[in-house]
Amino acid sequence: MLKREMIKAVGFDLDECLYPSNPEINGRIRDQISSRILEKHADLKNVKGARAYFEEQYQQLGSGRKVLIAAGYKPEEASQIMNLAVSQADIIDLIKEDNKTTELIQRIGKSYPFTYLLTSSPYESAQNKLRAIGINPDVFAYRICSNNCEGLSKQDGSAFRYASEKTGVPAENHVYIGNSTKSDIMPAKAVGMQTIGVWSDIPEADTSVMHIHDLKSLLL
Repeated sequence: MLKREMIKAVGFDLDECLYPSNPEINGRIRDQISSRILEKHADLKNVKGARAYFEEQYQQLGSGRKVLIAAGYKPEEASQIMNLAVSQADIIDLIKEDNKTTELIQRIGKSYPFTYLLTSSPYESAQNKLRAIGINPDVFAYRICSNNCEGLSKQDGSAFRYASEKTGVPAENHVYIGNSTKSDIMPAKAVGMQTIGVWSDIPEADTSVMHIHDLKSLLL
């Protein structure tokens, strides 16, 4: 159960959180994953061949991470590759402007002492994605990205602890909003933050919404 009265800092994931995924975006992400499969299986000859392998294995295994493990990567390597594929795929042209999300983020930014972005995307890519949505990056007091806070990880919780230190707000007074159980919700909860899952029902989160716009009823 979300305790809104405790919230002083609101953190956002970016990829597939502030904008929805779609088949074209998923396709480019899968091409990124397939390029890493090709590194293990040169016999597949090219990314197209690796993508066919990925799709066949995905039908049997049910997740990209499991496909990467089957292809020869260690579990921790597979998780990292999945995160990088989502954050580094060239999808700027596929992200649609969303005035409602832009207004929502602006209002949240004015309603709480701190609003920040915590993403696995590199800084420049994150800036460009935000602008594609229509969001002024400066609405976030802090933009914690993969290449301006090297050594920090979402999955081991260090990035979330850094966000708490950076804002000066105890973890229990943060709420972090994301779409991934393993990369967003569970590690944020592990350091003591409240969490909101978006775009699907995430049982591990304190609460979930089916659309980013639905945060309005929870936070404003």
